[in-house]
Amino acid sequence: MDSVKDLSLREKIGQTYILEESIYFEMQDKDAFLENYQPGGIWFGSSEPTTCTAMRSYADSINARLKVPALFGGDAETGFGRSKVAGMSYLPCAAALGNTASEELSYEYGAINANEGSAAGFNWIWGPVVDMPCDSVSKLRELSDYPEMISKMAVAQHKGMLSEHVAACAKHFPGTDGIEYRNSHFCQSAVSTSLAEWKEKQGKIFQDMIDAGVPSIMTSHRGFPAVDDRRVGHGYMPTTLSYAIITKLLKEEMGFRGVVVTDDLYMRGVKNVYDREKLYIEAVNAGNDMILGTRFTDYVDIIEAAVRRGDIAESRIDDACSRVLAMKARLGLFQKQNKTWDEKHFAERSHQFKTKVAEQSLYLVCDETKKLPFDSKKIKKAAIVCFSTGEAFYGALSHMKDALNKYGIETHIQHNFPIDGVKNFGVPIEFGEGKNETQGKLYSCKELDEKFDLIIYALFSGGGRPSFYGGEERGFFDVMTHGREKSVVASFGTPQVYFDWFSDSDIFLQAYDQLPEMQENFVKALFGETKPTKESQFRLIPREFAAETK
Repeated sequence: MDSVKDLSLREKIGQTYILEESIYFEMQDKDAFLENYQPGGIWFGSSEPTTCTAMRSYADSINARLKVPALFGGDAETGFGRSKVAGMSYLPCAAALGNTASEELSYEYGAINANEGSAAGFNWIWGPVVDMPCDSVSKLRELSDYPEMISKMAVAQHKGMLSEHVAACAKHFPGTDGIEYRNSHFCQSAVSTSLAEWKEKQGKIFQDMIDAGVPSIMTSHRGFPAVDDRRVGHGYMPTTLSYAIITKLLKEEMGFRGVVVTDDLYMRGVKNVYDREKLYIEAVNAGNDMILGTRFTDYVDIIEAAVRRGDIAESRIDDACSRVLAMKARLGLFQKQNKTWDEKHFAERSHQFKTKVAEQSLYLVCDETKKLPFDSKKIKKAAIVCFSTGEAFYGALSHMKDALNKYGIETHIQHNFPIDGVKNFGVPIEFGEGKNETQGKLYSCKELDEKFDLIIYALFSGGGRPSFYGGEERGFFDVMTHGREKSVVASFGTPQVYFDWFSDSDIFLQAYDQLPEMQENFVKALFGETKPTKESQFRLIPREFAAETK
């Protein structure tokens, strides 16, 4: 398929349409639908649990019904382990990867992720996230607080993906301002920086990705009033619907010639701005080349009717279609694929990778008493006290317990402290690899000091600003009221938990991720087998407070 000239108007529109595979999966007459709508992309991986081979065959069966091979895309920011495909890896979050400051590891991450994805039929990964950290979503999705480091790591990741003939997608244009805390999944939000400041920081990251040849960019639903200050709904015009931001700024001024894809149009930050028909038309006219998250099957019908009555110029469809076809050609989708995969070694390869990331990302925030490393021979009993925003992390701490047991250390795990009238997590809690923990006796802080040689406060919060609510936060009153000299605090989630909740810690380590390899390396660092880094790619103390803290 060399040219849009080989396609009818309806088929060209089809190339801009991303069909949700979950909708397709439920269809009675799949052949008739694909023949009539010819989608250019598939939001893939939402059917029943399966194997890589079966998933790839499923993709092939869809392609066999299409005139033009499809882009099979999906989110895989932490690997394809959550994609219901057996044997796929859970990979470190972006924050853990970013804190290694290693372009080599970022390239390897991209290659591993893409290799596993392609084994299951994917050829398009909606990542990396190149946003600057903000409080609207999890900070674990970002690579660094520093624009230069985000660029280096994201470019390397994109190149790693492309080495496996899988397309990266830098998201979410135009990024963030570091101030906005509202989440466009649920409401309209905006980027408040001036255009000059944006070009110097957030915009520079996107420009670096463009210059490196990233095949696609995903738009954000945030408004950007420095470029388009029109008001619509209850806020500024979402970027997804802005010709000034997508076409004039991104495509013309910044020179992006790849595919622009919308974020999910079902997010409330954009879907409530217009009715569905107008939403599709405005998204195409703004300059988006592929439309994600329609949730309905009439997108092609709506756009075809809009073109025929003159609401959308056919040249806009031709441009979008040409970009999609060019991206597919770049990935080799019009050529016979002779790729093979070593699925038996997926787990071992990713384990080795995760171990390297764990060793290079663990950050020693402070060791005021200079007690690290501890002498493992002097520790007979250890207690882990979990504080978390969800039950899964409590179950995951079995891995830390196993790591301590290897040193001959008897280990007790509990969630929070005893609190009158508040029920702690129940049992059992399962988390990966058959791991589970039983909530046994809850000791008070004084009892922990009396019974144990080492007390580890293990924390997880994955949101924007780290938050603990209700009974969870009440337990913090007791933290280190006894046994401070034998206490270590470690965050396996957002790095901001140190400043917001534990800046009085004598010993604090930041691990960024709760993967088994991260927990095992944390334990090794306690006893000097590995050394944590003393440099961080994230500001654990906000600039305005840095001069006032230790």
